[in-house]
Amino acid sequence: MNMKNIFWENLKKNAAKEESSRPKGVALSSQGSFVVALTTRCNFQCRHCLRKESDVIDLPFEILEKLARSAKKYNFGHMSLTGGEPLLYPFFKEAVELIVSCGYSFNFVTNGYVFDKFSEFLLQYRKNLLNIIFSLESVDEASQDDIRRKGSYARLLEDFSVCRRSKLPFIIQSVITPLNFDELFNLALFAKKKGAQALRLSTALPCARTASNSLVLDSVKRGELFILLKQVSKILKFPVYYTAAIRSQDSVNLCSAIGVTELALNVNGDFAQCCDLADHDMERVRKNAVITSFKDKTFAEALKIISQYQHKFRCRRIEAYQSVKDPSDLDFNSCFYCINTLDRLEE
Repeated sequence: MNMKNIFWENLKKNAAKEESSRPKGVALSSQGSFVVALTTRCNFQCRHCLRKESDVIDLPFEILEKLARSAKKYNFGHMSLTGGEPLLYPFFKEAVELIVSCGYSFNFVTNGYVFDKFSEFLLQYRKNLLNIIFSLESVDEASQDDIRRKGSYARLLEDFSVCRRSKLPFIIQSVITPLNFDELFNLALFAKKKGAQALRLSTALPCARTASNSLVLDSVKRGELFILLKQVSKILKFPVYYTAAIRSQDSVNLCSAIGVTELALNVNGDFAQCCDLADHDMERVRKNAVITSFKDKTFAEALKIISQYQHKFRCRRIEAYQSVKDPSDLDFNSCFYCINTLDRLEE
């Protein structure tokens, strides 16, 4: 056997070894993902929350099981769990066990207040855990507690310490409002010092609560935020990401939800346009955001309906491109566009 053949055989062996050692639950970049609202239960009443106030609703576990077992065939490989507070879902541990057993990676958003009850449990699923997303709005304890809940800052510090010791990956997410706009640099520096993988930024979206508290940044300030976060990331050599609430794509697809690569399931078992709109406190937006029920359909049937819906939405967006003066405007290429569009849709 010549050297070229030996090299080729070794290359194949190494590639096979690397593939076999990759955790089966880790999603590849080409795979689709789900954002699943597990419950409306929440132990906080945050000043910027866009969720409507409602009775306690928990996603039926059989709906989650149906989704997990039927969607893998269609190359969906990741589930992001949200709420409410997902750790208050009565079947949270069973949900994680199901998701992992079906070969998905997962992460979840949490305020961290009851995280200590789940840290040991999560250790056994660390290979499938992409990250834990902790919500922090300020590096100042009084400000954080005022925006979210008294004691939340101290509890998060304990959570970060547990994650560092246990090597549980986590990131910090902050909703930027006029209250913490000038904390951007300090938030990123704080996240880096506490061992977070990254800082992920969002911004308050229009809803009844944010309007009454004057927490929505205008387009000028959001444009400034978009520029500043890149500079902060560069200076600190630390990842600072942003969500579609701040800026999305300058294209017809707008975001992964419109591109049908990220699907949102609400607590009622309905597929919605995205997770932020699925339980929005503006009734018209919330109603128009629902695409189809999953309770009485197969995943294939639901996926067809979602694809048709998003096709119509993209066509509507093409028409909007014809009339908009500047497609790079943040109100046109962010979550603000969808909220404004859905609020104007006829019944």
